[in-house]
Amino acid sequence: MSKSVPFLLAPSKTKGWVGDVEFDPFGFSDLFEMKWLREAELKHGRAAMLATVGFWQQEHLTLPGMTPVPISIDAPGVVGAGVMLQIIFWGGGESQHTKAIPRSKPQPQLIQISPPSHGILDKRWQRDD
Repeated sequence: MSKSVPFLLAPSKTKGWVGDVEFDPFGFSDLFEMKWLREAELKHGRAAMLATVGFWQQEHLTLPGMTPVPISIDAPGVVGAGVMLQIIFWGGGESQHTKAIPRSKPQPQLIQISPPSHGILDKRWQRDD
């Protein structure tokens, strides 16, 4: 059983990934590769952050030559369908473009943590034997 949704089965392909709380209610991890799902989540998160900034910007800032929009929800109607379709097509084109870029396998990096070697902090790292 899943830890996060107790009435569903735990997904098997999410084990070992960062943030694994066994949450995959639609079973996407069984249909798609986990690397692709992770990249898609990052892309959608970034697009959502930009959309949030754009939503705020429409209400509070007006660029020179643009029509002021006092209520953000009315902004798509002010610019028209042509501009909105351009956004959708450019976003789709960018998505197709990034699929064609070959990815190199990241190399693991070793990090060595050593205690500080200066001043009063040296006493904290010393053992009292």
